[in-house]
Amino acid sequence: MNFEQFKEQLVKIEFIESADAFGHHPMQLVVIDADERMELNSLSHLGIQHIISRVKEYINNGSKDVFLSIDMPKGGDVENDFVLMVHFNNNKVVATTSKEYIPETGEVVKVIDDSNSSHIRTIVNYFTA
Repeated sequence: MNFEQFKEQLVKIEFIESADAFGHHPMQLVVIDADERMELNSLSHLGIQHIISRVKEYINNGSKDVFLSIDMPKGGDVENDFVLMVHFNNNKVVATTSKEYIPETGEVVKVIDDSNSSHIRTIVNYFTA
C-alpha cells in the first residue's frame, strides 16, 4: 500500500450516527515495517495523546512507512472540520493532505496537498517532536 491507496481506500467521510454528523471514523493508522509487512490500526475511541504516542512509537522504531488519518475540528487558519492525512517515511514527514468538509452534509469543500497552513503544521509537529 502507498499513500495514495491509503487515502483512496481507507479515508472516508461518512455519516456517523452517534455524532449525528459527517466525519471520518474510525481514524486509521497503517504501518509498513522494514520487511514490507503491513499492520492496520483502527484508532477508535483513542484520545489525541494516545494517537500521538502510538505514531511516535512506530516512526521511532524502524517502521518504513506510516500513514495516519485523523479527523480534526476547524481551528486556526483552517475554516472547516477536516481530515488530516500524513505520510511518514523513515521517521520523516514526506507528505500531508487535508480534506476540509462540512459536518452537516459531508461535502468536501477543499483538498490541500502539502499544506502551508500553520494550524496543520502545528498538529503534524506534535507527531515528530
